[in-house]
Amino acid sequence: MTTQTAQGETSPKTAAFDTALNAFCDIQRAQAVLALILDSYVESISDENVLNSLFVVQNEINSGFSTLERFIWPKDDSTADKPQETVEGGAA
Repeated sequence: MTTQTAQGETSPKTAAFDTALNAFCDIQRAQAVLALILDSYVESISDENVLNSLFVVQNEINSGFSTLERFIWPKDDSTADKPQETVEGGAA
């Protein structure tokens, strides 16, 4: 998804979105590879430091993934601040 300006250039906002989306996909692939490694080899890894490091990496990947997810698909909180409508003459 790219938007071009009248001069044929990609807008900075679109370029930032595209970059974030590409990073999101890269992190998603890294997350899948690490999950595969942990699922397949966690029981055969005898070095506690290696195992702990893999879990730290997994947490960092998940954190980056969540951060980019919020940037790419922000939640619309504008409806949360609106008061609920009441119906006149409703059932008591």
